Amino acid sequence: MRTTADRTNGIVGDCGCFWLGGGQAEANASITHGVSIISQLSGEHGNKINPTLNSLSFVSYLLGPHYSFRNRSRSRLVPFAQFLLGGVHGFDAMFSGPGAFISNPDAFAFTTGGGLNLNFTRHFAT
Repeated sequence: MRTTADRTNGIVGDCGCFWLGGGQAEANASITHGVSIISQLSGEHGNKINPTLNSLSFVSYLLGPHYSFRNRSRSRLVPFAQFLLGGVHGFDAMFSGPGAFISNPDAFAFTTGGGLNLNFTRHFAT
């Protein structure tokens, strides 16, 4: 479980910038050595967004493969890569849609990336 913060822009061409804050939970199920499946659930909320002072909230749900590049030297630093697919659900705002405004839209979502895990012990890493 971790907290999240994103800086975003609500108006194209103008910095109607605002912060969204929230949290994220992730589960990992190992398949084989170095390969696992990740499921991720996150949600964020922004309050009193300028210039309308409206709110914005969303929840995203993602699932996909995660690969850790382990080596035989038992290094504490383990690089990884992952690709997650899923969806996002928006609420607490009006979203533009085809020909109208939508109050609770759903959309496709994905994330791809990588990083570096630091292993403290065999069963505990960050």
